[in-house]
Amino acid sequence: MIPRLIDLLRDVDPAVRITAAQSLGKIGRVEAAPALVESLADGDPSVRAAVVWALGRLDEEAGEEAREEIGTVLAGAIDDPSVAVKDAAASAIGQRGPLPGVVTRLVQSLQSPDAASRRAAATALGWLEAASTTGPLTEGLLDEDAGLRQRALSALGEIGDRHIVPKVLDRLIHDGDAGVRGEAAYRLGKLGDPQALAFLREAAAKDEHVNVRRWAEWAVRELEGTIGPGLTGPG
Repeated sequence: MIPRLIDLLRDVDPAVRITAAQSLGKIGRVEAAPALVESLADGDPSVRAAVVWALGRLDEEAGEEAREEIGTVLAGAIDDPSVAVKDAAASAIGQRGPLPGVVTRLVQSLQSPDAASRRAAATALGWLEAASTTGPLTEGLLDEDAGLRQRALSALGEIGDRHIVPKVLDRLIHDGDAGVRGEAAYRLGKLGDPQALAFLREAAAKDEHVNVRRWAEWAVRELEGTIGPGLTGPG
């Protein structure tokens, strides 16, 4: 079965190649890894996304060295030209655990000249909840790309270190993007630091964007203990 599926990774029909990659991922045998890695050079981004997903499913049969190698390959896929492949890589990495080499590679990608790569790296780091990345993610809060700033806020919120509250407050008060301000409000509510209350009340009353006001109101109620969990955030 596996040799036949590996052969089908080279089929002329992209749909067949996608199905072959998905099937190898479902089987989850690590011997398929070399062929899948080779298929990351496929010219069709949908095939590459399927290959990335499949590589993310090979952990159970892989030893520590193989897991690190596969994780590093997935981290490299963050720099794929296709946004769909970048996002698939971020999701696959997030299911694998914070392997040191992978975390290092993702932190490097936070400095990529490509904004979509920086966003995907921040997303993956949020999945991994690696406390060691708080510093680089905090630097991302001042990135020129609003999408990266929002994803960095999300990742920092998942890590959950209250020492970042002043930085999050700064984004709530000063960021020019409503998505970033809304994310900041949500994360302040989740972080649970009462020093944010006065600023959240002001945002709830005065922010120009309805979604920011909505999330600030939610965060105020969360900090006051008047509502329960359930919402998953603006991102």
